[in-house]
Amino acid sequence: MKQINIDLIFIRFFQFILFAVFVFIVLVYFATLLLIPLDLLFQLQRVLVFIGIPAVLSVIATGALVTYAGFYLWKKPELWRFLLDTGMSLFNFAVEQVKSMEQMAIAAKTQAPQN
Repeated sequence: MKQINIDLIFIRFFQFILFAVFVFIVLVYFATLLLIPLDLLFQLQRVLVFIGIPAVLSVIATGALVTYAGFYLWKKPELWRFLLDTGMSLFNFAVEQVKSMEQMAIAAKTQAPQN
Protein backbone atom coordinates (compact mmCIF):
# COMPACT_ATOMS: atom_id res chain seq x y z
CA MET A 1 0.00 0.00 0.00
CA LYS A 2 1.35 3.40 -0.96
CA GLN A 3 1.87 5.83 1.91
CA ILE A 4 0.85 9.46 1.72
CA ASN A 5 3.67 11.96 2.05
CA ILE A 6 2.21 14.41 4.57
CA ASP A 7 5.22 16.74 4.30
CA LEU A 8 4.62 17.16 0.58
CA ILE A 9 0.93 17.87 1.14
CA PHE A 10 1.72 20.57 3.72
CA ILE A 11 4.39 22.12 1.52
CA ARG A 12 2.04 22.28 -1.48
CA PHE A 13 -0.73 23.72 0.70
CA PHE A 14 1.50 26.47 2.12
CA GLN A 15 2.93 27.11 -1.34
CA PHE A 16 -0.60 27.77 -2.60
CA ILE A 17 -1.39 30.02 0.38
CA LEU A 18 1.83 31.97 -0.18
CA PHE A 19 1.03 32.32 -3.87
CA ALA A 20 -2.50 33.56 -3.11
CA VAL A 21 -1.24 36.12 -0.59
CA PHE A 22 1.38 37.51 -2.95
CA VAL A 23 -1.09 37.67 -5.85
CA PHE A 24 -3.43 39.62 -3.60
CA ILE A 25 -0.66 42.03 -2.54
CA VAL A 26 0.47 42.71 -6.12
CA LEU A 27 -3.10 43.18 -7.35
CA VAL A 28 -3.88 45.57 -4.50
CA TYR A 29 -0.72 47.57 -5.26
CA PHE A 30 -1.56 48.07 -8.93
CA ALA A 31 -5.28 48.63 -8.22
CA THR A 32 -4.34 51.34 -5.74
CA LEU A 33 -2.38 53.12 -8.46
CA LEU A 34 -5.55 53.18 -10.54
CA LEU A 35 -7.99 54.05 -7.77
CA ILE A 36 -6.15 56.98 -6.16
CA PRO A 37 -7.04 59.47 -8.94
CA LEU A 38 -10.66 58.30 -8.94
CA ASP A 39 -10.89 58.68 -5.18
CA LEU A 40 -9.30 62.12 -5.39
CA LEU A 41 -11.88 63.11 -8.01
CA PHE A 42 -14.77 61.90 -5.85
CA GLN A 43 -13.52 63.51 -2.63
CA LEU A 44 -12.80 66.89 -4.23
CA GLN A 45 -16.23 66.86 -5.87
CA ARG A 46 -17.89 66.22 -2.49
CA VAL A 47 -15.90 69.06 -0.89
CA LEU A 48 -16.96 71.50 -3.60
CA VAL A 49 -20.61 70.47 -3.27
CA PHE A 50 -20.31 70.87 0.51
CA ILE A 51 -19.12 74.47 0.18
CA GLY A 52 -22.05 75.30 -2.12
CA ILE A 53 -20.89 74.85 -5.70
CA PRO A 54 -23.49 73.03 -7.85
CA ALA A 55 -22.79 69.35 -8.49
CA VAL A 56 -22.39 69.66 -12.27
CA LEU A 57 -19.89 72.50 -11.96
CA SER A 58 -17.98 70.71 -9.20
CA VAL A 59 -17.68 67.56 -11.36
CA ILE A 60 -16.34 69.60 -14.28
CA ALA A 61 -13.90 71.51 -12.04
CA THR A 62 -12.58 68.45 -10.23
CA GLY A 63 -12.36 66.50 -13.49
CA ALA A 64 -10.20 69.24 -14.97
CA LEU A 65 -8.09 69.48 -11.81
CA VAL A 66 -7.45 65.73 -11.53
CA THR A 67 -6.74 65.50 -15.27
CA TYR A 68 -4.19 68.31 -14.99
CA ALA A 69 -2.59 66.65 -11.96
CA GLY A 70 -2.38 63.36 -13.89
CA PHE A 71 -0.85 65.14 -16.88
CA TYR A 72 1.68 66.87 -14.63
CA LEU A 73 2.66 63.56 -13.01
CA TRP A 74 2.80 61.86 -16.41
CA LYS A 75 5.61 64.26 -17.37
CA LYS A 76 7.68 62.85 -14.48
CA PRO A 77 9.11 59.60 -15.93
CA GLU A 78 11.18 58.94 -12.78
CA LEU A 79 8.01 58.70 -10.71
CA TRP A 80 6.31 56.23 -13.05
CA ARG A 81 9.48 54.19 -13.36
CA PHE A 82 9.76 54.09 -9.56
CA LEU A 83 6.13 53.00 -9.10
CA LEU A 84 6.33 50.30 -11.75
CA ASP A 85 9.72 49.07 -10.53
CA THR A 86 8.30 48.77 -7.03
CA GLY A 87 5.39 46.71 -8.33
CA MET A 88 7.66 44.51 -10.41
CA SER A 89 10.01 43.96 -7.47
CA LEU A 90 6.99 42.82 -5.43
CA PHE A 91 6.10 40.43 -8.24
CA ASN A 92 9.67 39.11 -8.56
CA PHE A 93 9.91 38.61 -4.80
CA ALA A 94 6.68 36.60 -4.89
CA VAL A 95 8.01 34.40 -7.70
CA GLU A 96 11.24 33.76 -5.78
CA GLN A 97 9.35 32.79 -2.63
CA VAL A 98 7.08 30.36 -4.46
CA LYS A 99 10.08 28.83 -6.24
CA SER A 100 11.92 28.40 -2.95
CA MET A 101 8.96 26.36 -1.72
CA GLU A 102 9.39 24.19 -4.83
CA GLN A 103 12.87 23.18 -3.64
CA MET A 104 11.37 22.02 -0.34
CA ALA A 105 8.73 20.04 -2.25
CA ILE A 106 11.40 18.28 -4.29
CA ALA A 107 13.28 17.41 -1.10
CA ALA A 108 10.07 16.06 0.47
CA LYS A 109 9.38 13.90 -2.61
CA THR A 110 12.79 12.28 -2.47
CA GLN A 111 12.56 11.48 1.24
CA ALA A 112 11.13 8.12 2.16
CA PRO A 113 7.84 8.40 4.07
CA GLN A 114 8.16 7.82 7.80
CA ASN A 115 6.32 4.80 9.25
